Amino acid sequence: MENKNYLKMILGGMLAVMITYNVYHASDKKSLPDLLLANIDALANSGENDDKTWTAPRTIPCDYQHGPWHTASIERICEFCVTPNSCTPRACGE
Repeated sequence: MENKNYLKMILGGMLAVMITYNVYHASDKKSLPDLLLANIDALANSGENDDKTWTAPRTIPCDYQHGPWHTASIERICEFCVTPNSCTPRACGE
């Protein structure tokens, strides 16, 4: 019976050490290396995408009314995107 108590104490101690180790290392704040930050800055300021913007088109179906006539049309909205695209917004019916 005493062996089981020792085993429980050893396992409890190991668990406490593991929790303490994880809490200690989780509090370490890591920052991006200077080279990576410089690369991000260079990509953000590069002039190779001058003809494109960081927007992507999204089309919305709409009902275009011209006089007494109704017709189905689309409206194009430019939304932010993570890749450079060319987008020209268009109103319904154009």
